[in-house]
Amino acid sequence: MARQKFVHFVPRPKPRKRPGRHTKNLNKSKKRSYKKYNRQGRWQILLNDYPIVMKEKTITIKTNEISQRQYSTLLLELNIMKQQWRSYGVDIQLSAPSLKKIIALGTSNGAEKNRWSRDYVEQN
Repeated sequence: MARQKFVHFVPRPKPRKRPGRHTKNLNKSKKRSYKKYNRQGRWQILLNDYPIVMKEKTITIKTNEISQRQYSTLLLELNIMKQQWRSYGVDIQLSAPSLKKIIALGTSNGAEKNRWSRDYVEQN
């Protein structure tokens, strides 16, 4: 058989190239860090060197018919939240009646005697 010449060959349109990646399917870590558009997501480096200043926000919590135990537990939970959010740059300031005393009693591990315990009062 003789060789045929492709004189009337018309190339078909090629599919669009994938935007900036080689693989068809991304794995889990690449899906999380993939940004479809420029300046999108948290992996982008800030272009300006000045810090972003946010307005100070105030939250007021009013409680009715709360027991002393519930009140101290609420303050201790807010203190834990304050400590954990500090690593993200959030500075929370708490103000409440007897806050320092409740945090001192609630965060102690019980190794040292404190002056508010019954054992301390009975000894003196």
